[in-house]
Amino acid sequence: MQTQKTFPNQRGVAYIFGSADIQDTASGIDVQLRQIEARAKQDGVEIVEVYTDEQIATKPRPRLDDLLMDAKSGKFEVFYCHRLDRLSSELHCVIKIAGHLSDNDVVIRTIEQNLDTKSPEGKLMLHMLIALGKHWPGLPNCEA
Repeated sequence: MQTQKTFPNQRGVAYIFGSADIQDTASGIDVQLRQIEARAKQDGVEIVEVYTDEQIATKPRPRLDDLLMDAKSGKFEVFYCHRLDRLSSELHCVIKIAGHLSDNDVVIRTIEQNLDTKSPEGKLMLHMLIALGKHWPGLPNCEA
């Protein structure tokens, strides 16, 4: 029995945030990439670029910034990451980034949490996160 492709002939990107020093855990760059590539293949998505930011003490994530600009230009339709917290450890930043991707018609897929914003349930979960962020007074500004 052949598995139906979820996103046939669409372009996807992978965002990886982790440490090259950690190889055998979910935080390891290689582990994240292998799992994302496997999911994309299963979905019928061609990964056109992998954006990787190393886990370091400073905040800037230049490759995430590049990814967000590419989303705005329509370079891809599907975004993959291992978990939403790979985008940021701060909820308000995750909400802002996810909102940006959604506003640019990009489907968000996570490997570990199995979030898929193409599905009604995934869209609902994303909208709940965004609504929380918009109505939560005093959220600090996010540089993403």
